[in-house]
Amino acid sequence: MSWCIGGITLTALHISYQDYFAGGQFIHFLLGPATVGLALPLYKQVAKLKRLGLPISLTLIIGVSLASASTVLIANYLDASHETLLSLAPKSVTTPVAMSISEQ
Repeated sequence: MSWCIGGITLTALHISYQDYFAGGQFIHFLLGPATVGLALPLYKQVAKLKRLGLPISLTLIIGVSLASASTVLIANYLDASHETLLSLAPKSVTTPVAMSISEQ
């Protein structure tokens, strides 16, 4: 929902994505190390993760698939552009990964 409010705000204020991104480059730069920083607590739980590997994997695959598919289908139903559909597809990954995928 926040992305919707952000998009409406940028559109209403006539702010281009390039200007918006230029202002957010510092946060974009910090998101990568922050994501890597989450790896240590996750590593400390590796025994539990191995024990619950199959249920966790199935849940992640189903959840990511449904989230991405529903987002793209709804956007397509609302006549979003091809570029918008491609940008929305990786919405369920971390922000640094999604931004890198969307830039491609």
